[in-house]
Amino acid sequence: MQNGYRIGTVCLLCALAAACVLAPAVRAAEATITFEDSGANLSSGGDCMSISLGDVDGDGDLDAFIAQYDRASRLWINDGSGHYAMSSQTFGGTSTHGSAFRDLDGDGDLDLFIVFNAAQHRVYKNDGSGVFTDSGQRIGSAADNGLDVQLGDLDGDGDLDALVSNYAGANKIFKNDGTGNFGSANYFENLERDAMILGDLDGDGDLDVFMVRDAANDDIVWLNDGMGALTDSGQRLGEAAGWGHVGLGDLDSDGDLDAFVTNNSVGSTVYLNDGSGVFTAAGAAFGSSSQCLALGDLDRDGDIDAVTTHIASNNPVWVNSGSGTFTSAGALFGANGIRAAFGDADGDGDLDAFVSYGPPTARPVKLFFNETAVAVRPESWGTIKNLFRR
Repeated sequence: MQNGYRIGTVCLLCALAAACVLAPAVRAAEATITFEDSGANLSSGGDCMSISLGDVDGDGDLDAFIAQYDRASRLWINDGSGHYAMSSQTFGGTSTHGSAFRDLDGDGDLDLFIVFNAAQHRVYKNDGSGVFTDSGQRIGSAADNGLDVQLGDLDGDGDLDALVSNYAGANKIFKNDGTGNFGSANYFENLERDAMILGDLDGDGDLDVFMVRDAANDDIVWLNDGMGALTDSGQRLGEAAGWGHVGLGDLDSDGDLDAFVTNNSVGSTVYLNDGSGVFTAAGAAFGSSSQCLALGDLDRDGDIDAVTTHIASNNPVWVNSGSGTFTSAGALFGANGIRAAFGDADGDGDLDAFVSYGPPTARPVKLFFNETAVAVRPESWGTIKNLFRR
């Protein structure tokens, strides 16, 4: 691979749960986002290319798979309080690049799909207790230089298919037969790209693709017909320079999926969806150059915040106003970041942060506990009083 840090997206998608309560309505007041370094290092010293989180052993907490490029990747088991121990299990050789936990064989536990950059991809099946077995499948071609994988039901048959992004070859869709076995590839777009993500962009109930492309290529939205056939929407978004990643979420609180796109040349841009899969830039790019990102509600105010990382710069946290406008909260995770992922590691109900780092550091994968103090305030007492006024 030409550049070990040209990472395919992760991006891991962040889901938000909304709770409906009777009046008087309350919401979280604005809070200063605060994280505390746990002191943990979930790395054996290699370059971390992806962080996948999920409850692999069925005990109710988030375990972590750390994909490392230049040494064996490892599974880390959570004790429920955010303390992690490295499993003795191994997952192939080096050149691991992308990974994702999902139930691939329909037995109710999380399996693991691993993308290799210089080898064929593999599926590891879980026995339900967090013990993984190589399925024996060798998927795709080593010559493709795999970047990352997105898992979702592309063809509407009820199981999870795999969309693999590649650096040297065409992107490929591998369809699942329902038992976690993946058939031959359907080729999908053959221009250089850095990131792809699945989501229902046009509100028709199937999974579409937002693709961030490399160098002189604009970003593209691909719409699914429900059977797995993807059609170019004709939109050309983004900057015809640099490379980056994309995350999807309802950034402006209007009920559809918007896109947060990073770029190592011009910073980050928010693209707002009109509900039909048509995207418009919310404004000029903001921040300095950025490469990867993670999305999640860090301050528990009901909207989606972000962190962006850069191998040679700071890792700022971006606080959402609720309308898709972001303000920097500072470089809470330092500098020289490669990847980031959010999840409730210690079981206290907020999102903690896993951040991997590159040179000149010793390439740790750090865990930061979210210590943001969230106050609540009544928002509608005036309305309630009026209801009872005679």
